[in-house]
Amino acid sequence: QAGGGRPTEEIVARVAVNSPRNDGNRLIFPYRDGGGRSSMPVFNFFYDYMAPGRPAFVLRGYLPLEEAVGLVKSTGGLPVLAHPGQNLRGRMDLLPQMIDCGIRGLEAYSSYHDEQTRAEFLGIAEREGLAVSCGSDFHGSLKGRIELGGHGCSDLSEIQSIMERLESEAGR
Repeated sequence: QAGGGRPTEEIVARVAVNSPRNDGNRLIFPYRDGGGRSSMPVFNFFYDYMAPGRPAFVLRGYLPLEEAVGLVKSTGGLPVLAHPGQNLRGRMDLLPQMIDCGIRGLEAYSSYHDEQTRAEFLGIAEREGLAVSCGSDFHGSLKGRIELGGHGCSDLSEIQSIMERLESEAGR
């Protein structure tokens, strides 16, 4: 299923949950139809077994933020922090450092953000002169409850304004 490449966590989780070889495996029952973790089975399996601190977690290397920001900028992109309410997990003290490293936008409209969180990040973006983006974090069946485009910004004029600002910022 990896097409000769590295099998991602999603592929491993999908195979574990869906393989007929695991039909009798009691550890898989919660992820199958009617099980307590069957609402998003692949994502829940990943979270239960493969996320940090879980039994099948494998540490992988990440680019340092400065390097990732530089790479995005060098290809004409705008470095935007995706779903900051989820990614920062209450560590708002990290945001000024991330801005200093070159983050130029915040994904304020996100499927992870309620209205209060969205308003908080819209305010921060305004104060700091950062662009705002929208994202649903849709990953197909991995996150089956997340709807493509379900980011909480339905005002077309607001979306147009966001797109213009992102294009303008990326061109700098």
